[in-house]
Amino acid sequence: MTDHTAKPCPFCQRDPARVLGEDDLSVIYQDGFPVSPGHTVIIPKRHVATLFEASEAEQLALLKALNCAKALLDEAHHPGRLQHRYQSI
Repeated sequence: MTDHTAKPCPFCQRDPARVLGEDDLSVIYQDGFPVSPGHTVIIPKRHVATLFEASEAEQLALLKALNCAKALLDEAHHPGRLQHRYQSI
């Protein structure tokens, strides 16, 4: 049974212009409401409640995406520091 009262996933309908990179398991995505320049999210393509519910392959893909995102942001924004915040939605 489908719960029609649940909010739709904000990452299922992605704006291609905001996709910075992706592979079969993850997406590097520019945040739609950035709190700082370069605010980017790393998203698994499969819905999981937490990182710990992701498969080992998905966790590895997310870590690789994090390294890729850091390189892209370093090149574009030359940050003095990188804020790491891990949050599940």
